[in-house]
Amino acid sequence: MTKYKIPKDRIFITTDYMRKRYGRFDPNVFKRWEAKGEVEKVRNGLYRSIDPPIVSDMDRFIIANSIQEPSYVSLYSALYYYNLIPEYVFNVTSVTTKKTNSFVFRDANFSYQHLKKPLFFGYRIQNWKGEQYRIASLEKALLDFAYLEPSFGDADWLEEMRFDEDVLRDEVDWVQAYIYGYQMKSEATMIRMAKLLEVYDL
Repeated sequence: MTKYKIPKDRIFITTDYMRKRYGRFDPNVFKRWEAKGEVEKVRNGLYRSIDPPIVSDMDRFIIANSIQEPSYVSLYSALYYYNLIPEYVFNVTSVTTKKTNSFVFRDANFSYQHLKKPLFFGYRIQNWKGEQYRIASLEKALLDFAYLEPSFGDADWLEEMRFDEDVLRDEVDWVQAYIYGYQMKSEATMIRMAKLLEVYDL
C-alpha cells in the first residue's frame, strides 16, 4: 500500500499533482489529512498546507491565483496595492480568461471577472515566501477597470473613487498605459481613460 506524504515543498496541493507524483492516488487521503488538521480544503481538488499562516494581502493573492487558473490580481485589489485608492479592499479581485466566478475561503471572497484571452496581459510575477503571485501592473489594473466597469466613464463616479492624484501624476506610466490601451483595441476603454484624465486634470 502506497504511503502518501504531504509535499513539504508546496503550499498548495492538488489531486492532479498527487496523481502525477504517485500514479494512482486515493483522494480520500486529503480527508484524512484534513481531519488531522494538516491541510485545509480551498475548493474541490485544491488543498492548502496549514503552514505557513495567512497573514498578508500577498498571501491572499497567492491563494487567489491558485483558486482560479489562469488569473491575475487586478481591479480594486491591485489599485489598493499600488496606493491608488484609499479604502482597504477586503475581497480579492482578479481577472481570468474563464467565466466570471467567485469563491469563499476563510470567510474571504475571491472574485474573478472574465477577460478575453487577447486582453490577458500586462501583469507582473512577484515572489513571496518562496511562492509567486501574478498581479496587474498599475497601468493594466487601471485599464482592466476601465474596460470592465461602465461607470468608469462617469465623472461623478470617478470623483467618488477618490483616486490619489499624486499616484496618478507621478507613478502611472501614461506612455505604457497608452500602449496597453492600443493593444486592447477597445474604443470604449480609451474614452473612459480620457474621462479619468479630464476629471483629475492630468
